[in-house]
Amino acid sequence: MFSLFNVLIFLAAIALGSVLIFLGIDSTTSIRIAFGLLCIYLMVSFIPFLAVCARRYHDLGKSEMWLLVLLFPVIGGALLIVDMAKDGDHGTNKYGLNPKYPMNSASIG
Repeated sequence: MFSLFNVLIFLAAIALGSVLIFLGIDSTTSIRIAFGLLCIYLMVSFIPFLAVCARRYHDLGKSEMWLLVLLFPVIGGALLIVDMAKDGDHGTNKYGLNPKYPMNSASIG
């Protein structure tokens, strides 16, 4: 849900820039307005992004310290995408029950 909301915000920023250009505002100014609003949103949503990623790593049975992989520009982003696409651990791990399989997790654990 969080990622879907982020994609919708990015699409809204693109649409805003296009609408401002259509209304006759200079294209450079329109892009600056849309980009500025998008930057503000990114600053506000950075900590929730880290929280969602940490929770996702806990679903995989890994520590949130794996987020430090983002310090490596290309490889880190690719590894993060691969890890976020994986299915979580079935059953319980040291971080608790898997929220995707709550009934199966209780009976397995």
